[in-house]
This record gives sequence, C-alpha cells and structure tokens, in this order.
Amino acid sequence: MNFQIAATRNTEYHLRDRVCIAVRDRSTGRWHADHPAVGNVVTCMFASVRGGWRPHAFSTRRIGSVMHFGQAPDPVTTGAIRVVFEPDASLVAFYEEHAA
Repeated sequence: MNFQIAATRNTEYHLRDRVCIAVRDRSTGRWHADHPAVGNVVTCMFASVRGGWRPHAFSTRRIGSVMHFGQAPDPVTTGAIRVVFEPDASLVAFYEEHAA
C-alpha cells in the first residue's frame, strides 16, 4: 500500500493510494474522524496558473496545488498543499489499528 500525508497550512490529509483515511489538525494534533474527506478519493488536483485553476492528475506536481475529493454529497477542496511526506511506522500501525 502507498501511504502518504499531504499537508496544507492547517490540515494533514492522510492517504492510502488516493483514498483519504484520516484527517488531522496540524496545530492541535486532533484527529477529525467526521471530516467529509475521510473515506473519499482524490478525484483530481488543481494548480494555480496565471490567475486561474488548471486540473491535473494526482501523480503530477503537488506542492502549491489543491486536492479535490469530488464525491457527493460533500465534495471537498483542500487548501494549497505545502508538503507531502510518508508516514512513519507508528502512524501506519495507527491506520491499521483504526481501519473500519
């Protein structure tokens, strides 16, 4: 499985492949199990280009782009991604322990 964390200024989006498996507040460390992104797939990303937004694939350039979880009823678009990194072993164990 491909785990990664995409972080905006305020929020970490924990992903398994393109599915959001957890959301955490960066300042408090509090997990948000009820966040509408949890359980949803990143359907595309958007990059800011010359004052507008251009969609691009999830696997391409991410820093500065936003992720879009486009499933109804609650589509979510994140703030700009500031950093993407892999979780350490303790977080992967946490994911597996709390998997539905």
